[in-house]
Amino acid sequence: MIYGLAAALGWGLSDLWAAISGRRIGSGRTVVVAQVTAAILVSLLVLVVRPDLSGIPAVAPWLVPNAFLGAAAFATLYKGLQLGPIAVVSPVLASYAVVPVLLSVVLLGETLGGVGVAGVVVTIAGAALTSTDPKALRAGTRTKPPGLSWAIASTLLFGVATYVTGWAAKEAGFLPSLWFGRLTMTSVFLVAALVLWLRSRAAGRTRDHVPWSMLRLAVLVGLMELVGT
Repeated sequence: MIYGLAAALGWGLSDLWAAISGRRIGSGRTVVVAQVTAAILVSLLVLVVRPDLSGIPAVAPWLVPNAFLGAAAFATLYKGLQLGPIAVVSPVLASYAVVPVLLSVVLLGETLGGVGVAGVVVTIAGAALTSTDPKALRAGTRTKPPGLSWAIASTLLFGVATYVTGWAAKEAGFLPSLWFGRLTMTSVFLVAALVLWLRSRAAGRTRDHVPWSMLRLAVLVGLMELVGT
């Protein structure tokens, strides 16, 4: 329970600060700075703890493609937080836990009891209610909050990525899997950022000034996201 509460605190603050940073400097810059920060911190943690890394070769063939899923999940999440209300995007994302549960049932043959099935139903219903405007429904209009589509995409991507990460953690340990996966995912972000920067430079577009306060906030986003993870 202690770990669960710490994860909720870390992810909650990360989402809040990512929304603030994304609306000031853009979701792309925020996600790159945050993920580079997290990669540096988890690398320092590995140097201090010195975990057994011998299991990484066995899980690397899965963690490498999973890094692209993770990168897409973070990119869509931060875009959703930039565009939509946190009170909608964050609760919808929280329902991502249903995806690895269902995958474990389908792929691993695990079973869900009555309480587990009820939990899945309540989670999905809660996410649906969070993303619904009762006033709009009563008025007969159908509108969706800004950022909802990005939040749904991020939820599905995080669900699959979490399933793979969970399997890797059992096989190679959570810290080695987290370290290798985060380094690989950060490499994806850096390559993508370089390509976009080169295209922008070739097109002659100028970049607006980025306040140091927002860069520091993006660093804190990476820190708290890593704490939650």
